Amino acid sequence: MKRIYKLLLAVLMLSSYSAKAQYDGVTFTFLNNIPYINYYNPGARVPYLGIVGVAFSNLNFNVTNSSLLYKNIYRFDNGKPVAIAASDFVGTLKENGNFIKTGFSMDLANAGFRKGKFYFSLDYRLRYYGDIDYSKDFLGFFILGNGNYMGADNPANIHFGVDMGVYTELGLGAQYDVKDNLTVGARLKVLNGIVNVDMKDMNLTVYTDPDTYVMTASSVFDIRMSSMTNPQVYIVNDLGNMFEDLRFIGNWGFGVDLGATYELNKYFGFGASVYDLGFIKWNDSKVHRHQKYNFILNNAIVDDIDDLLDMEFDYTEVVNEIVDNVIGNDTLIDGGSYNTSLRTRVMLQAYGELNPMARLTALAQFCFVNGEMTPAFTIAYSGVFFKNILSITANYTYSKYCGNCVGLGAGVHLGPFNIYAVTDNFLLVTQIGAPVGKLMTSYSANNLRFGIVWTIGSCQN
Repeated sequence: MKRIYKLLLAVLMLSSYSAKAQYDGVTFTFLNNIPYINYYNPGARVPYLGIVGVAFSNLNFNVTNSSLLYKNIYRFDNGKPVAIAASDFVGTLKENGNFIKTGFSMDLANAGFRKGKFYFSLDYRLRYYGDIDYSKDFLGFFILGNGNYMGADNPANIHFGVDMGVYTELGLGAQYDVKDNLTVGARLKVLNGIVNVDMKDMNLTVYTDPDTYVMTASSVFDIRMSSMTNPQVYIVNDLGNMFEDLRFIGNWGFGVDLGATYELNKYFGFGASVYDLGFIKWNDSKVHRHQKYNFILNNAIVDDIDDLLDMEFDYTEVVNEIVDNVIGNDTLIDGGSYNTSLRTRVMLQAYGELNPMARLTALAQFCFVNGEMTPAFTIAYSGVFFKNILSITANYTYSKYCGNCVGLGAGVHLGPFNIYAVTDNFLLVTQIGAPVGKLMTSYSANNLRFGIVWTIGSCQN
């Protein structure tokens, strides 16, 4: 069982360090002199005649963490961690639905230009998402020990799920000024899936016989995956080969963004958009499913929770041992094609602007993932100063899963040169330089975005 946890914890923490509810932050869209004002709403009017960006024009990292928090893992003395608060930490977890959701995106190239009442854009970006959900007993079993789950009527109900994907997105957008106060837009996307891992079920029920101390387990395992790799992936041990010899073509998908903005008068306006409505069809998949009941399981305890934080273990050994001890028959069989949906968001916006230095915006987001809807609400201040040279924003966001966050951002516009940096949780900046484990677990929401982009002319309404 120790072997099982080390593999799954490796997946959990590696996904976190790769850098969802809400996957990408929204703070940068409030910077009025940055040309990405139309990122989530293709109907938001871009105030330039043209833009050009490559590589680092738009780079974004996100981690949303419901329960694995640094302050809950340790006991502190004068602000310094002195001991692991193992049992207290388990008590902070929910029975089910704990999660870590991660995201990364990078614009490889983008360009846009205005022609009369039209504005056209072309974007090519790389995107990653990783969603992990786990039960309280997934961590509680090895922290508290099997002695906490004695008898068939008091089992550890261990659940672990993974949904991870990497894909490229080629977007062609157009917006049109219907009137001076009304702009509509759409962005069509061609998607190309690179890697997908979807572990729908990893459910393990374990209990210890109070008389013989023999541990008995039942397991359900269901995983499907697809990648554009050398197809020599036949057993679970071969999964590490998925990322070798990637061929960046093959798993096609399509998406669309839709949006519109309306200026009621020179002080008030509204916006509405649908972002990331689409799917990817994954071909040449590999699948493994099994159900095992009432088998004997030994070596159940993980010795040290520091493994979780320090990542000090042999990943290859971990993979081999989980295959031998739990999955048993590790053969991956060819599966049919399957579809995955994008993380669709519906966004509603209203703003009031007294002058360019004083704009207030209210934003409601509704994110749809696997049939579940997650709302978030944001109030933002933004302003432009020094003849459009400096743009700043500050905002407050409330989300059911992330709690309360205060975001900050700034952008500088010097002729054709633009640079910006934002975060949806400014407290994250206080942890820069901290160990990775502390950096990623200090707060529920962690988001950074920055970029350099070039603009041509200006075109204000």
